[in-house]
Amino acid sequence: MRLASLSLLCLLGGCRGLLGFENATVSSDATDGVSVGFSSASSTVDEASAAVQIPVVLSAVHADSVTVSYSVAGGTATVGTDFTITDSTLTFAPGQTEQTIELSIVADGIEEDSETIDLRLSSPSGATLATNNHTITISPNILPRVQFITAASVAGEGAAATMIVVTLDRAATLAVTVELAVTGTATGGVDHTLGDQVIAFPIGTTTQMLPLAIIDDALDEDDELLDLQLKNASAGLLVGATATHVHTIQDDDAAPNVSFMTATSTVTEANAPHAIVVALSAPSGKPVTVPFSLMAGTAVDPSDYTLGTSSPLVFPPGTTTQTITVNVVDDVLDEDGETAILQLGAPTNATTAAPASHTATLTDNDATPLVLFDPAETDGSSLEGDGGGTVTRVYKVVLNAASGRTATVPITFSGGAANPSDYTVSTGLPLVFSPGETQKTITLLLVRDSLNEPDEIIVMQIPTAGLVNASRGSPNSRVHQIIDDD
Repeated sequence: MRLASLSLLCLLGGCRGLLGFENATVSSDATDGVSVGFSSASSTVDEASAAVQIPVVLSAVHADSVTVSYSVAGGTATVGTDFTITDSTLTFAPGQTEQTIELSIVADGIEEDSETIDLRLSSPSGATLATNNHTITISPNILPRVQFITAASVAGEGAAATMIVVTLDRAATLAVTVELAVTGTATGGVDHTLGDQVIAFPIGTTTQMLPLAIIDDALDEDDELLDLQLKNASAGLLVGATATHVHTIQDDDAAPNVSFMTATSTVTEANAPHAIVVALSAPSGKPVTVPFSLMAGTAVDPSDYTLGTSSPLVFPPGTTTQTITVNVVDDVLDEDGETAILQLGAPTNATTAAPASHTATLTDNDATPLVLFDPAETDGSSLEGDGGGTVTRVYKVVLNAASGRTATVPITFSGGAANPSDYTVSTGLPLVFSPGETQKTITLLLVRDSLNEPDEIIVMQIPTAGLVNASRGSPNSRVHQIIDDD
């Protein structure tokens, strides 16, 4: 609210823009492009006006201080009897564009004609002079004051139209008008229907009703304000003490829900990046902030994936979707599908809804490794009695690539040699390759006997059936010959 002493500001000085001060630009030169002057050439007061302020304005924002002197240059009113005035210099600090000359009207109680006060600006520093004369007329009559009946009002979005009441404290003897300026955080045509206008009071009329219709939208938003100001009263009318009115529009919409668009998704290693969508149930008029975090999953950051989006997600007003990007690492390991689990945290200006967590399954795209006998080796043979007793023979079985899974490989045995009379196998079967292992061995223990018998063979083979997480490669068999020594 402005004080009573400020209520005449627009009437006495007009509003910036009437004489070419509406567009302010920054100047850093001492005077280049910047002028100083009264915002209007004249104004009217009466003996009941008391403290009066006459605006003086700069045409542009200046980077340095600007000063200008003022004085009473004439008029029919008498200093000390009809009015008082103090100071003689105005100073505009860097960045300021408006200052006021203050004077006080003396109510002498004497019936007299209109009187005038002529003010003059001079000796500017940092600016050139524009409108340097201003005439104040002191009316011999007490003029009616126009003002709002209240300084504030409140209504919800769904409320019926509110009436903003503007009154005169006494009937005017001629038709008068005052301008209504509407500003504030609420937007005309979007939040309400009230706009700038001229309010007219015919002779004898002291009240005007301004209908304020509030538009009920569906956005969750902060309460919004309409700042209403009365200014530029016509001749024979002054702006009263309650020259401003603030109307608060209270929002009545619930905060939107926020959730993942889906609870699960699947992506192969080769398809990176992977976008996971987080959505609001409705647009919001407020910024919505949603933190998120990684929960326990089988995928490992950063060997299996990295996050391309940082927490929190921010939804600007009106935005309903945001994405969390998962960059999937395309490795060369044959492995099981792995999971990355995301969890939404407590949002700002929204409510968490289901699904609040999302499980992304990273599907492997690598071929199953081949299992085979070591190609660097060949079939073998040995005398039954080599070594003077039990003979050990070792054959290697390999994977052609490391695997991220456990591979199980059975080995079958056939041929003329019999187990356990001619040989035994000391290696545990089936062969089990732990993740990352690429080599296993088959150890044959040959039995020495005293029988004269034909040579015998042992055929070791990797079968197709029974292989787990591996495929049969080549060579897939080995033959070991036992040569009789009896």
